[in-house]
Amino acid sequence: MDFLLFLSAIGVGFYLLATGADWLVTGGVGVASRFSLSRTVIGLTIVSYGTSFPEFMVSVISSTSGASGMALGNVVGSNIANVGMILGTAMLIAPAVPSVELIRRDVPVLLLATLSMILVLWDGVINRGEGLALSVAGIMYTFYLVKMAPGNPAVVPEDELPDEVPDSPWKAILLTLGGAAALAAGAELVVYGGRGLGHIIGLSDRVIGLTVVALGTSLPELFASVVAAMRGESGIAFGNVVGSNVFNILFVLGTASAISPIKVPVSLDLMIDLAVVSLFSVSLVPMIWRGRRVSRTEGVLLLTGYILYWGWIAVSQGIVSI
Repeated sequence: MDFLLFLSAIGVGFYLLATGADWLVTGGVGVASRFSLSRTVIGLTIVSYGTSFPEFMVSVISSTSGASGMALGNVVGSNIANVGMILGTAMLIAPAVPSVELIRRDVPVLLLATLSMILVLWDGVINRGEGLALSVAGIMYTFYLVKMAPGNPAVVPEDELPDEVPDSPWKAILLTLGGAAALAAGAELVVYGGRGLGHIIGLSDRVIGLTVVALGTSLPELFASVVAAMRGESGIAFGNVVGSNVFNILFVLGTASAISPIKVPVSLDLMIDLAVVSLFSVSLVPMIWRGRRVSRTEGVLLLTGYILYWGWIAVSQGIVSI
């Protein structure tokens, strides 16, 4: 009975997270439009980070609930899933040629953000000062994107903005508030269900965060990237994944640890997790070297790597024996 209860809590929580993110983005765009902000600025802020709101809320709630392992596992697991599962799937559907901006600006930022995460985790603690530094870096990066946007309007494709924006300011405000409430409630349910499910089947908060929670909170990115790839716009999918991973490290991990320090045991498992997320991030470099086309073969390699990582987790946790 408890198993079904916790599983139901996770399912309802994921639904609220997805719905809340959609409402928050739609309402936020409506509110921002009232202040005459350009579509490019809105896209670079509200829309670009909208699909990462679930990770944000789950990690913040996890951190403040004493589940630091889940907060960190959610970020690391989501970044691995974004590259391995989501980008791999998108490239399998339609190969892409990444934009020059992505190659010169965003991928190097992702590599620096990943390195920063490893450095602050070296002692097993991300304190409030380090979390604040990550958050400030995220804010500076966003301002830089906004500053550079006018000279390159193609940074934010028009079709990434919501199809229907509320025409009433009150409706926009209600959607925004409702989205925030749904995200908070969904995050609470996911953390509650995830911890309960983990205790029943003998898995740590870290493993639950790396697998079940990370996979669930990555679903918005998966849907957005698959749709973009099916439309022949795999370059957008590539950009979404890179941008989401930067957001997860700088804003999600940074804010969660600034609110409540994240403490995790320094172990071989942690080192392997950080090595895997670094390897997936670095793997993007040869794929986009000199702006060449990313092939389906590389998509298959990413998916294979992601499946092997899940296999290693299953074996290391005793779920599967070999």
